[in-house]
Amino acid sequence: MKRQAAGELTLSVDALGKESVNREIGQRMAQARKAIGLTQDEFGKAVGGSKPGIQDNEKGKTLPGGKVLFGFVKAGINVNWVLTGEGSMLLADLGTNAPKRGYSTDAGRPLKATEPQVQVFSPAVLEDVVQGLEKVLSDAGRVLPPAKKAEVIALLYQEIAEIEDAESRRNRVLHLVRLVS
Repeated sequence: MKRQAAGELTLSVDALGKESVNREIGQRMAQARKAIGLTQDEFGKAVGGSKPGIQDNEKGKTLPGGKVLFGFVKAGINVNWVLTGEGSMLLADLGTNAPKRGYSTDAGRPLKATEPQVQVFSPAVLEDVVQGLEKVLSDAGRVLPPAKKAEVIALLYQEIAEIEDAESRRNRVLHLVRLVS
């Protein structure tokens, strides 16, 4: 992905080839998973998936879904880095508002990490963003490349993070995504 004029992005997925991009994402996933100290089986269970699913992601056979990406964010991994290779692997390196590693999974089992458990972002808001985007894309029969999807999710999160009412948040996400789809 290259930045051109203000706000314009070009994706070079076609030039690289889908398999190459999938393989690169898989390699970064494996690196990130190892950085948080989990096996494929442990990470799969932590995000509500399975070891074979994580293996397929890491081999580049399939791209990671929302649960896996959300699991990385909860563990303090920069999903933009996982998908594009750009920026720092750790969210903590990006600034003071980034979550630190060690965030607990929904099952209550903490992800292994050396830093204290801190929640400085809202999993509920991120879930609303991901679900809203997936719903609109599915309804429209559209698919976004992973890097573009990550960018949209980040922008939507920033836009609605301050809305406290869950229903209002969901409605705002759907409204914004429908505007651009």
